[in-house]
Amino acid sequence: TRAWQEAAPGSRPTFMFSSAGATLGAGHEADWVSNNDTISDATRAAPHTTYGTTKACAELLLADYSRREFVDGRGVRLPSVIVRAGAPNAATTSCFSAVVREPL
Repeated sequence: TRAWQEAAPGSRPTFMFSSAGATLGAGHEADWVSNNDTISDATRAAPHTTYGTTKACAELLLADYSRREFVDGRGVRLPSVIVRAGAPNAATTSCFSAVVREPL
């Protein structure tokens, strides 16, 4: 992420980052976000996994680079980007993959 953001100094390119819902937690009762909350740009990141933590760090880096006008940064938190082939595994997004994969 950082290499992409620093690739074109002075040109302020538009940078689109695909993040993940894993930045918000894992449904634990101590999470900042509950099932009844509305998610917005002001929702605090509280990841429980290494994957969610790295996505949250990249979001913060993008926000900082946008604030400093190095890039025109846009981020979106997607539930699942790639459908995993094969048998379901323990990944949080495995249930989303199954919705697409199983009818095939």
